[in-house]
Amino acid sequence: MGIKIGSRIMRKSMMAMVVASFAVVSAYAVNLPLAFFFDDPEDDRQDAIEEAGSWSPSDMASIDRPTFSLKYPKNWVIATHQPDYDPDRLFTIETDGSSHINIEIFQASPGMDVEKTMEDVLQALDGPAVNTYSYGDFDTWGPYSGVGKHLKGKIMNILPGGCRVFAAVVPGTNRGILITEFYMSDDLPSAMPGFELISQTLTFK
Repeated sequence: MGIKIGSRIMRKSMMAMVVASFAVVSAYAVNLPLAFFFDDPEDDRQDAIEEAGSWSPSDMASIDRPTFSLKYPKNWVIATHQPDYDPDRLFTIETDGSSHINIEIFQASPGMDVEKTMEDVLQALDGPAVNTYSYGDFDTWGPYSGVGKHLKGKIMNILPGGCRVFAAVVPGTNRGILITEFYMSDDLPSAMPGFELISQTLTFK
């Protein structure tokens, strides 16, 4: 039950954030080489991370809740204005550009099939939000193992960008995580290293 409810909330939150991100970006098509759309989507992430410098304490802000903690770039903003904002269960961190990361923490059981969760989220994103030209797969996000999909194409069929979606059950706990990293192509150099910082520091208590 919990995973179905959480997935429905995440789908609504995803669509709202897609519209918000799109609204603040210049409304014209950005011309990029065709390779951007058809190369392995995971190359974008790796290239951006390799170009990033190391994080210093002065560059980071922290979230410390009763059940988890994480760090994120200090110039990013937690979207507390969202009506479904829940600091312990569902929240969005917006980059200093037009990208964001959604984090949902839900009740789960060991061995839960997270493929269904992934399917639910992709129904809301693949097509309605991202006109996907190429797909990538990954199975880790930070220290966690699970199911990941990377969609790359055009946001609202106009602006180059994509999203990385990851679902997993946290070992040794009754919690699951559903992560969606949503980015515009212009934000890659700063968004991806910040997403990586979050993935490496999300720790459950």
